[in-house]
Amino acid sequence: MRRGVLACLFDVCAYSPEQLAVEASGESQVAVLIVALAGFITRSDGAADEEEVALAVGCWAKLLSCSAALHAAVDGAFRAHLDAVLRALRLVAAAAGVADSDGAVAPVAASVLACYRALLARLYHRVPPAACAAAYAAALDGLRSPQRRVALAAAEFWHEMAAKPEAVLDICDEPAGGAAGGALLPTLLGCLVEALVMCDAEVAEVEHEEAPPPEAPPRAADSVDGDASDGSDAGACDFQLWSQRRCVAGALDRLARRLGSGLLAPPGCQGGWFVRTQIAARMQAAEWREQEAAVLALGVIARGCGDGVAHLLPEVVPVMLGACEGDAAVRCAARTAAILWALGRYLPWFGRDGAAFTRYLLLVLRSLHAAHPRVQHGALAAFAAILDWEVEEAAAAAYVQEPGEEGCVAMAAPSAPPGGVGAHFDAVVVHLADCVAAAARGGGGPQAARVVDALGQFLAACGGRVARCPAAQQVLLAPLLGSLLPGAPVDDAHVQPALLRCVLGAMEGGAAPAVAPYFSAVVAHVVAVYGRYCEVRCGGAAPGARGPCAAAARLAVDVAAAVCDYNGPAARPAVAELFRATCYPGSRLDFFDLIFLPIARAAGAGDAGPFDAADVMAAVNFAGERLRPWRDALVPRATATLSGVFPALRCDAPLCNDVLWYCGQLAAAVSGGPDSQPCLQSIAAHVLPVLQQIDWDANLLRNAALAAGKIGWAAPDVLAAAFKDSFLTLMAHLTVVPEYGPLSEKAHAFVGVLRALALDLNVLQGEGCMAALARGLASFADIASNAELLLESVQLLQRVKAALGAERWRVVAAGTFPRAAVARVA
Repeated sequence: MRRGVLACLFDVCAYSPEQLAVEASGESQVAVLIVALAGFITRSDGAADEEEVALAVGCWAKLLSCSAALHAAVDGAFRAHLDAVLRALRLVAAAAGVADSDGAVAPVAASVLACYRALLARLYHRVPPAACAAAYAAALDGLRSPQRRVALAAAEFWHEMAAKPEAVLDICDEPAGGAAGGALLPTLLGCLVEALVMCDAEVAEVEHEEAPPPEAPPRAADSVDGDASDGSDAGACDFQLWSQRRCVAGALDRLARRLGSGLLAPPGCQGGWFVRTQIAARMQAAEWREQEAAVLALGVIARGCGDGVAHLLPEVVPVMLGACEGDAAVRCAARTAAILWALGRYLPWFGRDGAAFTRYLLLVLRSLHAAHPRVQHGALAAFAAILDWEVEEAAAAAYVQEPGEEGCVAMAAPSAPPGGVGAHFDAVVVHLADCVAAAARGGGGPQAARVVDALGQFLAACGGRVARCPAAQQVLLAPLLGSLLPGAPVDDAHVQPALLRCVLGAMEGGAAPAVAPYFSAVVAHVVAVYGRYCEVRCGGAAPGARGPCAAAARLAVDVAAAVCDYNGPAARPAVAELFRATCYPGSRLDFFDLIFLPIARAAGAGDAGPFDAADVMAAVNFAGERLRPWRDALVPRATATLSGVFPALRCDAPLCNDVLWYCGQLAAAVSGGPDSQPCLQSIAAHVLPVLQQIDWDANLLRNAALAAGKIGWAAPDVLAAAFKDSFLTLMAHLTVVPEYGPLSEKAHAFVGVLRALALDLNVLQGEGCMAALARGLASFADIASNAELLLESVQLLQRVKAALGAERWRVVAAGTFPRAAVARVA
């Protein structure tokens, strides 16, 4: 009975904490629950079993991890009863003993550590130093625990603390260490490195695995401070083991970034203590697991301590490279993969040593064909690191100081480091070709995705050279675009994003002419991926269908935009096929549905979905002038789609902002067609009411004004019909739009307003309307620099002069309208 009640409370704290935010009888329900749980824990005296205590402590941890909307209520309740909470945690931690080996109290110990982590993350400055010291001691014991659940909770604790500057300072200082004093930091560092040593279960996975496990060094440490993996291949080994090593690596990385070279010599230790005791000593150990942990630790601290370790690299790099060569590499696959990854982190320090870099690159290329998949994974990650480093080096070298102009920086042509991948182009092509051929035979999966990603990065870096080398095209692009792309399952969440990234990298890296012969296959693939994604997301697929991931959908739009932007003759039939598949009535897909319906459905559900401003802007690249040949087919579709989109977007200002901007582009694109009037009227009916929303975001209102002006440019009569209710607000928002050059969107929109005014001069008789027009024209720095704007202004002002008469015109025009326009009025 009691356990059931506690389980219900735990679920409420975890999934519906807002139910506790209400007050009853003047007292917060959160505070009532905190006090009740503290009393239950301190009075249990063995009457409650471990699961009940774990649930009670877990309730606190979940409350402290609530959403931002409840922070004030939860923080206030915990501050009011902090002493009772800390006393209960201290009693539970002492009774549990987080290093207990029989596992009976593992749930309690893990819950205590989770609660300490959440409490210090939220209320660190409120927790007394003695309580912090107790939490640190419990977390250190947790790292040493043989129980996976406890070790994971301890790793998460230190990962969280390493992100808090005040906690890192306290860990380094003697007062924060309690009884441990200044020895806390070196003790912690030793425990973290020890936690990187594989346990027996992980060793068994390495010896028998058939696919790269997600705890492999490149992923475990390279993304230590990024988002968690999608977990798509998490079944390859125990998830808790991977998460523990990832959290430990993340804690070391964060400490290194915070402390810099101070991590290498903590307070009370001699210089080079960390390298000497944690790296060198373990590298000389007979057990390969110790060596692998040392290499991982060395790679993890690279971003923070690279300068402090750099002087050791001339000695360390040859030793590490030698350890990867010969038969030993097969027996110690995890160590080899760790070395490949770790050296990639130190490329900024040894990459310009031609001999060392060449040896490392050739080792990476040979390892692409290693028998063990973990080594292949490490080699692919290392090759990606090499390409990333070369891009960074080239970008850094591209900015040079302009002689004779102090503070002026000019950009030179980027160039790769001497002796880099370009110097070994032929060898790289041969090795990558073998990998791509193997991936094509394998038919997909995570490993094929990594191969394709590596190829994409290579094409992005060396695409121009590939385009000039028919042999490289034959062995790289032919299997990629002729076999892998059309043969990959549309729903494959691993391969599809990688394939689309690869095509995009080739297009942007200078290999577009070599990709052009395959445009038909590329367009067919883009339509299939995007269409299937929208079909699943919008409920048109069979129940349980997964469909392509959101990343693949976004990339499909980017690839299609790249094809549309290509100026070669091969693009014409490809673009025609793209719009034939997405725009014509009766087609399987609809372009506007593809772009907008997922957004509208997501916005209606209160979720922006996988699309953001960049996605909508990429979608606009689909359009512009290239829509004109298909405008007759687009008009009815656009009209119907816009009517369904805008009501759903009202609750999402950023998304509505992007769609407003797109509506202006659409108005310009469809203008002039025989059926364009209904579409433009529909756009105006949705855009113009936005101008009346005085409490909306200013940038959104400016975009609405720009869209309205573009409607006037495309169909002046449509905008003129709405001037009676919206002219002043339109001019107010359009006037304050920044002007970016004489051919800016603002000028384009003002031309539309002037054309609409020319159809109905009576609008200017309204109170303040003439002054609003004058302020708008005066907001341009040089109206004469835009011929179209100047012409429309002069023509309108001539009509105004004719309507007012010469005498009144002189009074109105004096000091009001721009001189460049007034001077040209006859």
